[in-house]
Amino acid sequence: MQTPDLVKILTESNVEQLKLTDKEKAAYLIQYLEDTINPLQGHLKKELNKKVAPLIESGAQVYFDPKLEKKSFALKMEINSQANIENLKQALTNISFSDIEAHFDGVNNVQ
Repeated sequence: MQTPDLVKILTESNVEQLKLTDKEKAAYLIQYLEDTINPLQGHLKKELNKKVAPLIESGAQVYFDPKLEKKSFALKMEINSQANIENLKQALTNISFSDIEAHFDGVNNVQ
């Protein structure tokens, strides 16, 4: 098995143009390598992010278990106005936890 050329990965993916810190570049490379090793995992994470898109659009940060073993997620959001609360409430009504649970069940059945 050939080791990927990390400089080539950075160049081809245009990461250099994003002006990331060394720590952010390292995180990007780790994610890239994880997606290369297990492309299904990366696809499933993207699908989960689509399911919680209303929360992300409202300004919340959504965190799933990195291994997708737990049927849960965490939210983080800075609230500095009543509008933030209203946006979050609206976003919560626009997602279905049962859809997210079903996705986790599918993930666990595939692995």
